[in-house]
Amino acid sequence: MEIKTIVPDEVDTLDQSIYIARHIRNAIQVLRPLVYRVYTEKLWEGRFSSFAEYVESPNGLNRSQGYASKLRQVEEFRLTSGLSEEEIFGLDHESLYLSIKAGGTPEEIVRNARTLNRQQLRAERSDKEDHEHEWVEACSVCWIRKP
Repeated sequence: MEIKTIVPDEVDTLDQSIYIARHIRNAIQVLRPLVYRVYTEKLWEGRFSSFAEYVESPNGLNRSQGYASKLRQVEEFRLTSGLSEEEIFGLDHESLYLSIKAGGTPEEIVRNARTLNRQQLRAERSDKEDHEHEWVEACSVCWIRKP
């Protein structure tokens, strides 16, 4: 079965992947405030037994709790900081989430999310503690850690 994309066939594979990724990012920009509203207004009640079920169910978002949590935190940051949708338009939600965790003024957070890559943003996180790495073994299929 071949999946037809919305990208013209004459566009090379690299540019097709970039085009689709940008459309996904734009769709997430629409999804983010919706998920926040469903959470804060408990709009899942009546159709799902919990917000977690709404997020994880194939009949809901079919996403992880972590994914929904990041969307909610990014939207809460946008609302509490007074930023407009236009000011964060086009930003990757994961980069913005990591930049929020690194801290700073709203302007610094947005600037860092636009200019730093995810690895740099992870290194800047203000909530991480100095630590010795604790290496663990985990299942390569489901990532459950070995006791």
